[in-house]
Amino acid sequence: MVGGKYAMGELYDKAKINIVERSRGPMGDLFSSTTPWDSDQIAMMHSEMRKTYDLFTSRVVDGREDIDLSKTAEGRLFVGSDAIELKMADEIGGLDDAINGLAAVVGISDFDVVHYPQPPSFEEMLMEQFGQFLRSPQVAVNFNPFEKMLRSMLGESRYNAIVDSLNAISLLQDEKVLLVNPRVIYFR
Repeated sequence: MVGGKYAMGELYDKAKINIVERSRGPMGDLFSSTTPWDSDQIAMMHSEMRKTYDLFTSRVVDGREDIDLSKTAEGRLFVGSDAIELKMADEIGGLDDAINGLAAVVGISDFDVVHYPQPPSFEEMLMEQFGQFLRSPQVAVNFNPFEKMLRSMLGESRYNAIVDSLNAISLLQDEKVLLVNPRVIYFR
């Protein structure tokens, strides 16, 4: 676990920005942008991060009894084949493989996966970016030549894969996203 904050009080002073903060309670200024943490706040943050890390590792051990945390924990990164050997993963694949595998294990064949929240479509993003070239007060064009060009250049399966990735990336525009995995699975 990693944590911290920026204490920008000196920067504000140099920029002649006067910040008047108000807080209440012993930890009320924990996330103040002007002052660094004091020793009590640092100790509390270390304690909370340790609790979160311990909870995470206990869940990993509960889910993967054969895993050796001394070889896999503490933020280490592994390629797929090494992760399988270390019992961190069952097989190499992507999210679609995992969803289809789970559906097979529980015996469900008819389900939908929906992105949540629903991002604008790739086509909508293209129209937003380049639509001014295709519209005027007198004329509105209801097609997107960029989409057609990309579909023909990439092929349908690659185009759809890129659209899925771009839809996920579009979530990063307005939100502080740490993990892009916003999907909903509907079982019928």
